[in-house]
Amino acid sequence: RSLSMGVFTLDELAGINHQYGYNIGDKLLRQVGMLISNLVRGEDLSARFSGRRFALVMPETRLVSGEHVAYRIGSVINFTEILEGASDTPIRARVSTGVATLSAGMSAEDLIQAAVANSR
Repeated sequence: RSLSMGVFTLDELAGINHQYGYNIGDKLLRQVGMLISNLVRGEDLSARFSGRRFALVMPETRLVSGEHVAYRIGSVINFTEILEGASDTPIRARVSTGVATLSAGMSAEDLIQAAVANSR
């Protein structure tokens, strides 16, 4: 059986929080999480697992297919804008995306580290 994991890291979140405030940063995080959840299969599991990082666990998915899915989701996120509350200035989320596949002897932490290391 195969299992792949995608990792999405929201770039420049600290700068967005500083420029627009934490409410906008939180709104952006919620929107990114919702996008990921809406773009996956029913058997996939998506979750936020650190301050600016999201994970997508894809059972029965080999590396090439996992890369295709994760990079497609990353592209959708990178082209999504939210409007800042005080003006009509759009804010575009930017994510780095990485993918790895579980292999014999790997722990969950090893899989996460491999996906993060493969981020681009």
